[in-house]
Amino acid sequence: MKTTIGVRKCGMVLVLFAVVSSHAWQNDPSKPAGRKSEEAELIDGGFAFANRAGTELLVTDQDAPENNAAVKTFSKAVCPGNQVFDVKFVAHQSRGKQDSGRATSHNSTNVAGSVFHIVDGKVKADDACLLAPETYIKDKRLLPMKLTNAPVKLDQPVSARRLSALRCDAKTNGSLPRQQGRAPKDCWQLAQIGEDVRLLAVLYEPHQKDLLAGLVLAAGGKHFVYEMPGQADPISAWREGDGGKFDPTALVPLFALYNDGDGSWDIGISWAGEEGANLSAYRSTGASALKKVVSGYVYWYPE
Repeated sequence: MKTTIGVRKCGMVLVLFAVVSSHAWQNDPSKPAGRKSEEAELIDGGFAFANRAGTELLVTDQDAPENNAAVKTFSKAVCPGNQVFDVKFVAHQSRGKQDSGRATSHNSTNVAGSVFHIVDGKVKADDACLLAPETYIKDKRLLPMKLTNAPVKLDQPVSARRLSALRCDAKTNGSLPRQQGRAPKDCWQLAQIGEDVRLLAVLYEPHQKDLLAGLVLAAGGKHFVYEMPGQADPISAWREGDGGKFDPTALVPLFALYNDGDGSWDIGISWAGEEGANLSAYRSTGASALKKVVSGYVYWYPE
C-alpha cells in the first residue's frame, strides 16, 4: 500500500540507528561545530538508503546490530516525495569484501545491514527513507510540501541569485522572534507545507565568535525552532569545510508529517556537508522548539 503526495529526489542516506538513547554527532567527520551534545533519541526508527533498482532499503549495522530485535519491527518507510510504503524484512547481509565505505546504491550489496523490501512500488536509487514501526505512522498525515528551490550538487557554487530566490518576504521576516536574545539577521524559505505552514532557515546576529542559525517551522502563528550554533572560523563554522559561512541551500526538506492526535509536526531534513550529510527527523514541542527524534549520517565523499 502506498500514499503519495508530490515527488522529489533527495540524496543518499546512511542510517545511524536510534532505538536507544545516543548522541547524534558521535563519530561524524562532518559534525556541526559548536554543538557539544545532542538530546536523546525519542522513537524507534532509522534512516535507510535504496538500492539501484529502488525496490529494497538497507539499514546499516552501525548502531543497529543484527541482534537488535527492534529492527525487525520496522514495517513502514517514509520516503522522498512524501510517500509512505509498507516494507518487509528480508534478511541481514554481511559486509562484502569490496565495500568502499560509501552509502551509495552502487555499494549497497557490500554494506553490512538489514535489508527491507518495498511491498508495493519503488523509489529512486539512493533515496533516503525513514524506517519505523507502524505505530510511528498512527494518527499522522503527510501534507503537500513544495520546495522553494530544487537542491543542487555540492560541487556547484551557491549564487547570489539562488540565495535571493530563497529569501523570506517582509511579512515573514517581521514575524520572526528573537532567539537567545538575538535578532534575526537573514531568513530563507526552504519549503511551503500545505496552505500556510513554512519551513525556514534563519541566521541570527552573532555574539562575538558565537554564531547561531536555526531551522524554523512557522505554523499556526507559532515558530518552532531547532538551534544550530556555530563558532566563527574561516574554514569551518557550522560544518567541516563550510568556509565560515552558513549555507541554507545545504538544508533539504525530506518529508512533513502532521499528528492529528496531539497537533505536533515531524519534519525530515538532510543537511549536506563537505563529505556527506546529516539526516534528521525533528518533532515540534509545546515549548516552541523542534526536538530531534531520529538522526543519521551518510558518507559519500568521492573515492
